[in-house]
Amino acid sequence: MRVQIRPVNKGLIDFGDWAMDGARTAIALPVIFAACDEGYFRKHALGFCKSALKSGHHVHIAVSPRPGEGLSYRAHTLASVLLSTFLQRFSDDEKRRLTIEFVADVRAQKPMDDTECIVFYQSLRFFLLPELLNRYQRPIVVLDIDSLVNQPIPSVNDGEVGLFMRLEEDKGSTEFERLGMKILGAMVYADPKAIHFFRNVVLFLDKHIRLYYVDQRALYETYLAHRDVRTFDIAEKGWLDWKFSPSSQVWTAKGKRKRRNLTYVAKRLKFEGRGALASAMILAGYYLGIIRT
Repeated sequence: MRVQIRPVNKGLIDFGDWAMDGARTAIALPVIFAACDEGYFRKHALGFCKSALKSGHHVHIAVSPRPGEGLSYRAHTLASVLLSTFLQRFSDDEKRRLTIEFVADVRAQKPMDDTECIVFYQSLRFFLLPELLNRYQRPIVVLDIDSLVNQPIPSVNDGEVGLFMRLEEDKGSTEFERLGMKILGAMVYADPKAIHFFRNVVLFLDKHIRLYYVDQRALYETYLAHRDVRTFDIAEKGWLDWKFSPSSQVWTAKGKRKRRNLTYVAKRLKFEGRGALASAMILAGYYLGIIRT
């Protein structure tokens, strides 16, 4: 079951009905998609959305309450708490390219321990992806919500699935972890023509215990099983960067140490529209170790 709340769009946009800056820029670009919990939404959604919207993309975010009883009710409640204030930060043009969805996934109807919750949220984007591909009928780029989009991410005409390959990676304390590190899940490119690929990712996730790296393991095993799909290596595209180069399309802040990086924080605050004084105080808090989130 899913609670869908789209007060802005009243459903998905008809992309032929609008234009940005006189040109239908977003029609030619993939949809940017992330899924998260309430905490990550509060912390990162504004910068994430603003950055991707500024680059000309349509943005879709799915938010789920913590797994447990009363999920649908809590999804409705969460929407009423978060949406009004959040949407005030966006212009009418931005709102036309923004979809916020509050979900009550059937897998989350029962309580989970902390590890299961983390893994559920890591997998949630892939649970939702096949349906979104079917709805949008256009490429979708899946990102972590603590990412920042600095430049437009183009559609790939000769590719159906984009994965950040690390096939030579041989780390991990167990065989499961080792195989779960062959592909980095921080950025995935999905074309509707490969919807069966991502349905098989979901099947893998549903058949396996919620352990760390299961989402990346699902991508890797599906990649091995579906070599007929036109797959390209995102690493070779140079789109994804955790060293925060100004020329990179996407900055990803994997781990708290990266999220505390002052270059990253300053860029996030700029996208959020923070004033000079507020930004300086927040940056000082990170520099002094007072802010550690």
